[in-house]
Order: sequence, then structure tokens, then C-alpha cells
Amino acid sequence: MYEPGWRQDPQGKTRWSENGQWGDQVRDSSGGVYRDHHIPGTPPQMSAPRLPNAASPPRGGSSVIDELAEKNRQVWSDKGAGAVQQALGGMGTGGFVAILAGLAAMVFLFTIGSFVGAVALPIVAFVLYRKGTLRGVKLAVLGIVWFLCLATTLTTVDRFSGSGLPKEVEQAQAFLGLMGSDSISRICDEPYMTEQAKSAMAAKEQASDCAEAVGKIKQRLDESAFEDLSHLNMTKTDRGTYLLDDNPLGWREITISTQETYGILFHAIS
Repeated sequence: MYEPGWRQDPQGKTRWSENGQWGDQVRDSSGGVYRDHHIPGTPPQMSAPRLPNAASPPRGGSSVIDELAEKNRQVWSDKGAGAVQQALGGMGTGGFVAILAGLAAMVFLFTIGSFVGAVALPIVAFVLYRKGTLRGVKLAVLGIVWFLCLATTLTTVDRFSGSGLPKEVEQAQAFLGLMGSDSISRICDEPYMTEQAKSAMAAKEQASDCAEAVGKIKQRLDESAFEDLSHLNMTKTDRGTYLLDDNPLGWREITISTQETYGILFHAIS
């Protein structure tokens, strides 16, 4: 008869076995029990002797590893999220406001520091260079820092100043500038233009359809021309259309509007 008990498995571990199968509970040299899911594929032999002086594992019990895993799951459960919220609430309104104020101060100081660095670093570099104390690697490092400060300052100024142009004009400029890089299918197959606008563009390029018209535009314009189109000046008329400055496309007037999905829609081109 096969008796349950601790036996040495093929891996050399003291593993619990019963009903002719190895269990996942393993006993270490100090008598502690833990779970090991690397169960041997070879079942224990019925004649395999049980190891003496080994207590049976607790039925339905859990090892320390299982308990830690369960605690870890609880931390990231809804109870854990609630505990985090309770901890944040425990700091009080004053502490929460102090953290927000500290973050805002860091952003403000970083912005001001970038502006001051963009202005002051060239002056400092010029003075130190004249004195002969700023050469080689030091000069290169200072130049990199100044460039980063200048880039941050320009980005901040551009973000808060804005172009001042109507939204549909900005999107139309962006669309015209990207015509040179976008695929023909994206321009013609997606509703950036009404059928009327597509027909007008095809007629201007003496093409059979929108795709052929865009292909001809790409062939006769270079990258610099598309860059100019991305800054093309547009003047709104009383009719709601936009008059265009002289441009490589030869377009004189467009009717455009904004839309939520694609951003811009050309209604008419002349």
C-alpha cells in the first residue's frame, strides 16, 4: 500500500507525496515547509521509503511565500488603492497644497533659469574667453548648456505666445506643407477635401483625378517649396473664404473649415 509521507524526489529535495503523486510542498533542512511548483515528472515509486521524523504538512495551509504573494496582490487591489488615497488624505490640505506649490515653483524656476541662462551664458562665455580661462572642453560644455537653455526658452515662448492665426488657417498651412511627404492615398482617400475641391485641384494640374494631381504637384515642387507653403499667408474675405499670397501651387483662393476628426476640410479651390 502506498503511504503518504515525505520522500526524496529525483531532484534531491524532500518533497511530500501521496496517492502516488508528488506534491508541491518541500521541506528544507531546518524543517520549514515551502511551496515548489517544479514538480518532478516521474511519479514516486510505491516502494520508495518515507523519511523518518518528518511531520506532515498542514492541510489547506499556506507557506510564507504564498502569504507574501497574497499580501502583494492586496496592495494593488482596490483595498490597496483605497489605502493610498487614505494616506494622501491624511497629510492634510496644507501638505497637499505645499507639494503642488513646490512643483509649481520648480517649473517656474526652471523656466526662469533657462531664460537667464540663454541671456547670461554668452556674456559670461565672452568674458571668460577673453581672460583665457575658458577653452576646449569647458567652452564646448558651456555651449551645449547655452543651446539647451535657448531651446527651452524659445519653446516656452512659442507655446504661450501662439501664432495668433485662426485654427483653420494653421491647419490648412500644415496640410499644404505636408503634401510633399504624405502618401497620395492619405490625401485623396481620406476626407481632407470635398469632391468639389478634388475636382478643382485636378483641373488646375490638368490631371484626371486627385491622386494624379497630387503626384504632379510632388514632381514639380521641391522640399523648400512645401516648407514655404507651411507658412503661406492667408487673408480672410467678407465671403468667409481665404485669399492666398503668391505660391508655387498657383492657388488664389480657398474655402476651408475645421472638422473634429481630420482637422481641416477644403471645400473649394480656385
